[in-house]
Amino acid sequence: MNICSTSQFLCSLKYPQSRLRTLHNIICYPETFLCNKHIAVLEGSLDGDEYLFYAPITIKGTDMVREAVTCAKETNFCDISIVEDEILYSGIGTGSCSLVMDPMLQGIRLNEAIYTLSKSNLISGLEEFKSRLKQLDISHSNINLNNILVDSNYHWHSICNYNLHYGFGGDDEGFMAIERSINSLGIPDEPTAKSLEQLRLHSITTDGEGNIIYPIVESCRRFTSRNGVGFKDRNDNVIIADEYLWATDFSSNRAVVQLKNSKMGIIDRKGRYIIQPLYSSVVYNPTDGISVVHNGELQARFNYLGEQIEEWHK
Repeated sequence: MNICSTSQFLCSLKYPQSRLRTLHNIICYPETFLCNKHIAVLEGSLDGDEYLFYAPITIKGTDMVREAVTCAKETNFCDISIVEDEILYSGIGTGSCSLVMDPMLQGIRLNEAIYTLSKSNLISGLEEFKSRLKQLDISHSNINLNNILVDSNYHWHSICNYNLHYGFGGDDEGFMAIERSINSLGIPDEPTAKSLEQLRLHSITTDGEGNIIYPIVESCRRFTSRNGVGFKDRNDNVIIADEYLWATDFSSNRAVVQLKNSKMGIIDRKGRYIIQPLYSSVVYNPTDGISVVHNGELQARFNYLGEQIEEWHK
């Protein structure tokens, strides 16, 4: 596993069509970029699923990631994985670097959950999660309020799993800090109607028809049914019909959609096409509103309003 620089990592995820070997549909969120001494981290999505993407920037970082992936696989703790030689970079030291993918299960981040859930739910989640680490004899080594997701059943799931390793006990300080936060906020012992509603809106749920409904984003909840993918409002009313083969969540009032004939386009929250579904691939960047659109072997950029801003080219 080779290393890359932070700029090479950022550039590869911002321009996946030319800087990644195979994962050309990645959408990254540059404002989420984090970096420590050894690992660069960025949130993003791939084919509608949310991920944390990592790249090692030091030799020690490669060792950390290798150990984390091995530990996760052997214990079935999480699904972190390595895509070998995925990042392509040029310039001084032309070459490639592996990309690490860590799926983000749906739920509320703990730094939000402590303001909406009951104290009893939070403490039971903490103890259950700690017990699981102890049973598996592993440490996450980066436990804090930002690196835990709480699902609709109050179970805790860690993110930023790049320093996972064998040997329980590496998270004692993190757990104590979380417990101090819970105890200091005067959180009620039992859940309130408001907290239960917030948890419902931010978790994966199902309805009476067996449809899967995803967490609310920009007032819309993406759902999947036997027919396809559509969107509901916060009260579970259908606002965009389930006519799509695939769709992303909304970001800055834009969602990439794919029809059942495999053609792709972009819609707004009223279901209006901003970019008509005529193309083989559409990659939307919410940071600058630019979409890279592929029409067979040709590509062109479109702006936030759906206007083509350059000629088609290879």
